[in-house]
Amino acid sequence: MKEFSAYIVYFTVFCLIIQVMVGKLKLISLVWLYPTQKKSEPSVGISVIICSRNDVENLRKNLPSILEQEYHRFEVIVVDDASTDDTNHYLEETSRLHPTLKIVRAEQKEGPGKKWALKKGIQHASYPFLLLTDADCKPQSNQWIKSHAALADEKNTLVLGYGGYQKQKGLLNLLIRFDTISIAINYMSSALWGYPYMGVGRNMGYSKDLTEAHQLVNATLASGDDDLFVQAISKKSTNRVNLNKESFTTSLAKPSWKLWLEQKGRHTTTAPYYSFFTKTWLLVQWLASAGFYMGFIIILLTGDIRIGLILFSLNSLSIGLFNGLWVNKLGEKGLILLTPFLDFIYTFVQPIFLVKSWVRKKDEWN
Repeated sequence: MKEFSAYIVYFTVFCLIIQVMVGKLKLISLVWLYPTQKKSEPSVGISVIICSRNDVENLRKNLPSILEQEYHRFEVIVVDDASTDDTNHYLEETSRLHPTLKIVRAEQKEGPGKKWALKKGIQHASYPFLLLTDADCKPQSNQWIKSHAALADEKNTLVLGYGGYQKQKGLLNLLIRFDTISIAINYMSSALWGYPYMGVGRNMGYSKDLTEAHQLVNATLASGDDDLFVQAISKKSTNRVNLNKESFTTSLAKPSWKLWLEQKGRHTTTAPYYSFFTKTWLLVQWLASAGFYMGFIIILLTGDIRIGLILFSLNSLSIGLFNGLWVNKLGEKGLILLTPFLDFIYTFVQPIFLVKSWVRKKDEWN
């Protein structure tokens, strides 16, 4: 029994060491690589593209904050993807007050997800840099476009932004925000190291000359084309990350566990199409985390409570040290002290996403 306990301790320490090494790479990307990004005086023309389907209430709430951005060269293209609600009427009325608004309407839906809508939006874009967001997203400031423009260029440039969720009461909201933070730290740190593998359509932009890569994205998928597009252009694009709080967007989080798990299952359907390197990188992180917590639980059950608590404390310290700066930079400093406990829960919730991706409907819009 003692020999078994010793092996479990060694295994748990090994998993902790892996997590520390991964955490150091992420911290280095923020402290060392992020400040080296080239910024310029914002001047490039920006075409904001919003794809919407039966989402008029969110458009009413969020579109004005986009139309009223303080920037000298931009347009807002809303692609109405065959909506059956009052979307078209609202957009027509709004366009009379805002000449920067351009409406593209489909009378009949074509293809899964929002791929067709995005393609049409790109075709109608007048400016060389495209900035994407969703109807349910609201910029945190009127400098949103200008902040991205400072990193944008007319040629071969990808700018990854952060799309967070509004703070509400309850464990579900904490987990959703922690999930969003964890994903952002992963894809932003990877991009800073020169290996971008995803972006979020809630807040990302790229030069229009890169859009030919959309042809390389699997047209049968109803979700995840932003991720696959980023991977398709990764070797060609200059990759930049925007951590200026004025560049962030916020959305309302899903109100129930059922809706959130369905959303996560939909997003997870893209994972099999990731590169081998990306899948390995993400899997190693989850295995190290799951291995550590399983080892921690077994150590407690075998009676080595002191050793278990020491290891858990070291893990909590490493998470706070390596992720704390990221969490604060992304405007979620209230999560820093809760991170070790949320990480424990989140590690064992993640496999549910995979199961949901296997059983989900394949014809959902977004």
